[in-house]
Amino acid sequence: MSRTVFLGEPTARSRHVHQACLDGFLAAFEAMRAGVTSSDVEQAFRREFGPRGVRKESRIGYSIGIDWVDGGPSFQEGDETVLQANMAFHLLIGIFEKTDGYIFSETVRVTENGAESLSNMSRDLLVNC
Repeated sequence: MSRTVFLGEPTARSRHVHQACLDGFLAAFEAMRAGVTSSDVEQAFRREFGPRGVRKESRIGYSIGIDWVDGGPSFQEGDETVLQANMAFHLLIGIFEKTDGYIFSETVRVTENGAESLSNMSRDLLVNC
């Protein structure tokens, strides 16, 4: 699980990046359920995040767990892995650009009816003034 913390008052751009990432995260989270593909989850993210003017070209998550191997299912364009109940993912919205740096992630379990976060930490912007 990851969160970006701002020391002092965040800029308007930082607030915008946070909101774009959070809204994209929530769209991906709501799309996750048994029977959809990894690509479907990524597309839900892109529909919400894409119009916001923030650059993110890498995947938005990857499988984790006891039998984890790099190269497993990833939330990225073209990954047609069908999600199954009890799969676990690190749903990661990381922005690593020269002008924007931000990270927001949670570990998520797939269920028949949707996604379940394994965290109860606030999703609000964290500011320490």
